[in-house]
Amino acid sequence: MLVLIMLVHGFGVRSVTGTVVRRSQAMLRQPAMWRADLLMSGAVFTLLGLHVLEIFLWAAALVYGGLIPNWHLAGLFSGSTYTTIGYSSMILPLGWGMLAPLIAISGLFTFGWSGSVLVDLIRRCQAIKDAVAAKSAEPRELS
Repeated sequence: MLVLIMLVHGFGVRSVTGTVVRRSQAMLRQPAMWRADLLMSGAVFTLLGLHVLEIFLWAAALVYGGLIPNWHLAGLFSGSTYTTIGYSSMILPLGWGMLAPLIAISGLFTFGWSGSVLVDLIRRCQAIKDAVAAKSAEPRELS
């Protein structure tokens, strides 16, 4: 599961990064603030959805593996463990105690990965906004 989560996250991050790179380059030709904001918010929500999908995948593994009896408890456990909040009182069956730290490691790693992607995303969107500001500061010709 840990490898699957990393593969899913890698695919998702690559998709988001590729989209942001292509769209930001196109936006620099005709920069607009609202387009930069839309690109940024779309990428952030996509990354959020990616993390929710990964929590769901962990919950599915817990349910289909027979470790947790229902989806509600599996979602609560995987979500609180993945985010390292850890407030769930759910205890895994005997012999499965190392699963919670593995879920937490996957969450820590993927959140860190997403954080580094967000730094680049913000840099690219700010470059678009800087281009808008530079364009509006140019003296206009009178016709």
